[in-house]
Amino acid sequence: MDNQYRILDNEGNEIFDPDLNLGHLEKEKIIHYHEMVPEKGHYFVSYLELNTGETLFLKENDPRIKIINETTGAFKYLPSEEDPSIQIKSASIRYVIDQPKVEAYEEEEIILRYILYTEKELADNVFLAKGPERLNTIESDTNDLFEVVAELAGSDIEDRVAENQETLDDILLVMADLLGGAEEEI
Repeated sequence: MDNQYRILDNEGNEIFDPDLNLGHLEKEKIIHYHEMVPEKGHYFVSYLELNTGETLFLKENDPRIKIINETTGAFKYLPSEEDPSIQIKSASIRYVIDQPKVEAYEEEEIILRYILYTEKELADNVFLAKGPERLNTIESDTNDLFEVVAELAGSDIEDRVAENQETLDDILLVMADLLGGAEEEI
């Protein structure tokens, strides 16, 4: 089934090929609530000025830097074992946003809800599907009945019925309603 809406059953499960003989589809609006997502990020040391006059430009996760506190950006410089007297004169710490903050919001979606027919609705659908066939049967049975009555009565009842076809159609509709009503009570 190709449509622009998702189809969900009453439990919220997505349905891809609903059997429309067993149920029907109804448009419905549902609201999705999205919680606020806090900003997430991290600090890293982008460069250091050392007491030797040298400037070190660093990449993230440089092995010479140990992050002590990710929330505040506190770090420790791990000098090489060759010259432990090297110290930091100044540093540049950058904050990188990994995930921006997203405010809470609501999202509206139009779906098609797949609703199964009740047993009564299924029975009514079967009855309605057979209606035209049953009406044709009733019409031919009624015509046969008129022929038998005409033969028995020896009269011209067929001619009179033909002249009043509209009345006959009305009688057939009433009979169909009566037969249909009797079927519903069973």
